[in-house]
Amino acid sequence: MESYIIEDIIRLTGDAKSRAFWEKAVRILGENIVAEEFSELKYQMQTKNVHEPRKYLTALLNTDFRRALILTSSKLVRTSTET
Repeated sequence: MESYIIEDIIRLTGDAKSRAFWEKAVRILGENIVAEEFSELKYQMQTKNVHEPRKYLTALLNTDFRRALILTSSKLVRTSTET
């Protein structure tokens, strides 16, 4: 998967080993959501609130994964009860 945001994330975090995770995040959450979280990471780094960029971004994206899973699950439950 070719995405400018993934290259930017790797450049900033220095974490090329997590490329598969970053790609999964773009695939599941969408490039816009990942870009928003990446912007949040950069802001927090500028304000000196983040000392481990990789961990911080991973935590943000994992929260988004959980939200997406909850939304998907609730849609599935609604659909199954409507039939």
